Parts: sequence; C-alpha cells; structure tokens
Amino acid sequence: MKKKISNFLFNLPKFNKKIIILGIDIFFFIISHILTNFLRSEIFYFSYPYYPYVILFSFFSFLIIFNIFNIYNNILRSTNLLSVKQIFYASLIYMVIFYLFLQVFRFHNFPRSIAIIQPLFLLVLVIINRYSIKSIYNFFINTKLNTNVIIYGAGEAGIQSINLISNYKIIKFIYDDFNKQGRRHEKIFITNK
Repeated sequence: MKKKISNFLFNLPKFNKKIIILGIDIFFFIISHILTNFLRSEIFYFSYPYYPYVILFSFFSFLIIFNIFNIYNNILRSTNLLSVKQIFYASLIYMVIFYLFLQVFRFHNFPRSIAIIQPLFLLVLVIINRYSIKSIYNFFINTKLNTNVIIYGAGEAGIQSINLISNYKIIKFIYDDFNKQGRRHEKIFITNK
C-alpha cells in the first residue's frame, strides 16, 4: 500500500501537484478569513453588502502576489527556510496591499484589522501545510540516509541540489574550478576527483 501511494505521489505531473497545492492554499485562504472574522467580531461572515467585494479583492490579491513570488514553482520536497522566507515576504506584501485597499475605500463599520490578522493566519497555515506535505512526502518516499551521493558541480545548480536530495548522504562535490577546490560548502568537501 505504501509503495502504491509513493509511486502515485512521485509520478504525479508537476502541474497537478501545483493545482493540488493551490487548492489547499485556497481552502486555507477561506479558513483564514473565517477565523479572522470570528476572532475579530465573533461572527463567521459579515453581512455588509460590500463584503463579497472585499473577499474578491483579497482573494485575487493573494493569488497574484503568491504567483509573483513563485510560491507555486518551488518543489515541495525542498521546502526549507528560503521557501518560508518567500512565503513570508509574499504574505507581507499581500497584507500591505489588503490594508491599503481597506484604508482607501473606508468601508462603513468594517474593521481594518482584518487586513492584518487574516494574512497572518494565512501565513501560518501555508507554512504548516508546506512542512506537512514535505513530511508526508519523506514518509512515503522513505529514502535511507546511508545512500552515498557525489554531486558533479559546485556552482549554483550543484549547491541548490543539496535541498533536492536531502534524503541522501552527500559525500562531496566534484568541480573543475580551481578556486573552489579544497573548500567546503556546508561541511561538504569540494574536490576535482
């Protein structure tokens, strides 16, 4: 059973994985709005006639900004501090734009603090989601750390590949640049052979 699930997950096209993650993020977007409304006003949905427009603006801002920051182009199994920073900056920009929208239009009796609280909830939910997916992926793939790997190239692509093959034990880099030979990157030795 575990083998079937791992084969299914591993062989899923990248586009399908992006759609699944986007769907989960949209679900968390809705949950974050509901939680924010309840936290702020102890209701799940505001009955103001303009509230659907606020939600639509918020939704499209979220989608556009997360796509500008390439949140959905990251390979999920390589979720690390860099991808968390990307999500944080995208959420911060989203928060500022959403807040400015509410400030400029000044909707009657609508709490502007929603524009601060909702992106924070969304940030936390998205980060938890990414690390949960990474954990599930690692559980099903279950590659043992005793598989030794040598990476050919210690340039930018070689360094980035460290995150992609995090389940393997990287022995060394082989690189033809004499300036990098003899050095270490994250305790991994760079050599010419």
